[in-house]
Amino acid sequence: MYRVKGGLALTWLLLALAAAPGAAHAGFWTDWWRGDPVLAVINGKAYTESDFRHWWENWKEKDAAVPETPGAFVDWHLQVQEAERMELYRSPSYREKVLTFLKARGLMLLKKEEVDDRVRIREADLWDRYKERYTPRRRLLVLYYQDEAAARAAAGRLASGEVRPEAYAAGEAKDAGAVHASTRWFRPGEIPGAWTEAVAGLEPGGAAGPLAYGKGWAVLCLLDVRGPEQADFHRVEGRVREELRKEQEGRLTADLLRRLRAKYEVRVDEDLALGLAANETRAEVLDRPVVRTNRGSVTARVFLAQIRRDRSFRHRYGFAQGDAAAARRRVLDGILSQTLTTWEALDRHYEERPPFKWVYRFYCQHRLIKELEARLVAPKVRVTEADVRSYYDGHPAEFTEPATVRIIAVQEEGRLVDRIWAELQAGEDFSRLLRHYFPRDIPAKRVPVGHLQPEFRKVVEGLSPGEVSAPFTFNGKATLVQLVARTPARRRPLDEVREEIRERLRAEAFERERAALVRRLREASTVEVREDTWKDIRRAYAAESTTRKG
Repeated sequence: MYRVKGGLALTWLLLALAAAPGAAHAGFWTDWWRGDPVLAVINGKAYTESDFRHWWENWKEKDAAVPETPGAFVDWHLQVQEAERMELYRSPSYREKVLTFLKARGLMLLKKEEVDDRVRIREADLWDRYKERYTPRRRLLVLYYQDEAAARAAAGRLASGEVRPEAYAAGEAKDAGAVHASTRWFRPGEIPGAWTEAVAGLEPGGAAGPLAYGKGWAVLCLLDVRGPEQADFHRVEGRVREELRKEQEGRLTADLLRRLRAKYEVRVDEDLALGLAANETRAEVLDRPVVRTNRGSVTARVFLAQIRRDRSFRHRYGFAQGDAAAARRRVLDGILSQTLTTWEALDRHYEERPPFKWVYRFYCQHRLIKELEARLVAPKVRVTEADVRSYYDGHPAEFTEPATVRIIAVQEEGRLVDRIWAELQAGEDFSRLLRHYFPRDIPAKRVPVGHLQPEFRKVVEGLSPGEVSAPFTFNGKATLVQLVARTPARRRPLDEVREEIRERLRAEAFERERAALVRRLREASTVEVREDTWKDIRRAYAAESTTRKG
């Protein structure tokens, strides 16, 4: 039974429920009394305006308007109530998925609380880091040579003043032996390591080299040096800020892990961790704990399995395996980091704190509905081969690929088109003419015949493959078109689309059975909706939408 109530009628219902025993009814009265208007009572359980808002913010598509009725909200909670009645929250699959979700989101919230929200970057820190690592900037002329003797001679000419470096930089001077010449600004961390010492001793106008570089030699000349500048600082401010942020995140993370190791009383048997044979098979060794905590332990068996997974992952994706001891420490640190932060995230019960509380509640309800569907809807979905065949035979257009043509179209000013046409008439090849008259290739395009405009399509339909049309006017321009190939319409065979049809029919059947389940739940339930609360909700969302757009 689904009824809409006005304000006065529901007031009496509220009084009656308040007088009745039961936690649900007491909660109903309390929510209303605290100023959170009741929107609906579903099988005796009250749902308020806040309940709708929290549900809607998680359920809606982005920028979706509030629906005309609260029907979807009611249907959602009818399914949740049925799942709870069936105690589907005891299902292992439900519990596993909810715990996985809680762990993942809890870790994100722990990082936000312990790391992200504690990062503090002062403007003075940004400027100091900029001065320290991004200045001075040096503008270098770099000449590249394959021959060392030629490079040495060039360095001598620069050092003696025979050739001014500015002449190279401006392109006024040429060096026949140079393979390449370039100028650019270098920051301290950008100068190749082999050049650092040579560059550090240069004054503007000074040269250094030859210096080994790749398969050749380089000659360097310092053109200019710049210290800290506000304009340059603003160009790299984002990089500097990110650098400082990552450093602070690293320190905060390390501090968190130190505190968690103390809280969970972590003890590591490093001798066992580092000395354990990769092919160890003795049970008395494999069952020894590598890590002990006040929550449990990690055995050598588990530790070795994780080492193998790490080695396999690195091999598959081309990462260096590195030193065996370092690899084992990396795996051990990973186990501790993941385990301790997961425990801490769960211990903090973020699911009890807004706003994640509402996200978590919605996810739990969503998973309950999925469990309900798995038991009451999915088993009723049946799609036979006859159903697939019937659909295929009844929808020929859906599985027919349209007729297409591959064409090359030329649209240019009239005199050029006429010249090309005249040469075609004289026996010239169309492809050669296109290469001759146009600097870029004109590719053939595959187009469904039905997409061609009528006047263009009429011309194409009159051509044989390989034939070029006579000039015609299309969209105000002189046009030539060559038909490269024509592909007739083709109906895709059943074997090619069988699974596509089966999945579509399954989805449709599933939706029918799901709708039938909701109808049965409605018929077996008592639902009261307060119309004035619903109108207030819609008005409030409309006002919020207007404010955002304004």
